[in-house]
Amino acid sequence: MRLFETGDLAALLRPRARRLSSSEVRRQAELAALRMVGKYGHSTVSDLAAFLYPRGKCSIQSAQRLARRLIDRSPGLLAERQNALGQRSLVLRRGGVAFLELHGTHAHHGMDLASVTGPTFRHHAMTARFCQRQELLGVSAWSEYAIGLGQAVLLQKEVHALCGKLPDAILYTPGKETGPNALRGHIEAVEVEQAKKGTISLARCLRLAERACNGVCVRGHQLTGVVFVFDSNQAHESRIARVAQSIWGATERARFAKYVRLASVDLKPSLVFGEWKMNALEI
Repeated sequence: MRLFETGDLAALLRPRARRLSSSEVRRQAELAALRMVGKYGHSTVSDLAAFLYPRGKCSIQSAQRLARRLIDRSPGLLAERQNALGQRSLVLRRGGVAFLELHGTHAHHGMDLASVTGPTFRHHAMTARFCQRQELLGVSAWSEYAIGLGQAVLLQKEVHALCGKLPDAILYTPGKETGPNALRGHIEAVEVEQAKKGTISLARCLRLAERACNGVCVRGHQLTGVVFVFDSNQAHESRIARVAQSIWGATERARFAKYVRLASVDLKPSLVFGEWKMNALEI
């Protein structure tokens, strides 16, 4: 007869994790969806599907059912609005804002959000999808909208002091060092290239690499670089390289280029996101 070993007995006595009921899983998904819409100001069903059901075979259908529950609930928590591309975007109703604040998340309703129908919608949508992808990879991310709401690890004025400007988004990873002088976290600025930027504006974005090289730090959070996000079908990569060559000499290029990353996405018509690629700046 086999006797129990100490490890076996400990495993038997350890309380088993309770499985969540289907209603609890549903409530968690609803809260996550509301927080996502509140964080970015608006969202599409495909955004919800990509973020909440990244490995699901029926992710779009699951996201559609989730969105419909939140729209049809009384009082309604989400509303649908037609965006600049003729598609439907989800925004928070006042009831959704109240629901989030009861769960500790500050938000603003989207019933008057101009970015859904304005000329910057495509830019905001690209920023949001890139940030959501980083979140799935384990990196905390906040867009300019979320920074303005005070949801980020730094206040808006602190982000401006760190970067010398307000970027389109920031990526955050906590510091691993310990001790009184250890960094609390590392922040990477994000600049989304949608329309063709002027040389002066693009050069200003590249200056973020210089600040990162110099170790600029605010309240224990250090700037570690800048990521340019763009549609791979456009020529932003070569333009960024040309501007970098014009503002930096050979020695400076060797110092600063390593603080610049390029994130491109295969973007199809009607804002369908394909494969993402991350490369270093080559100049």
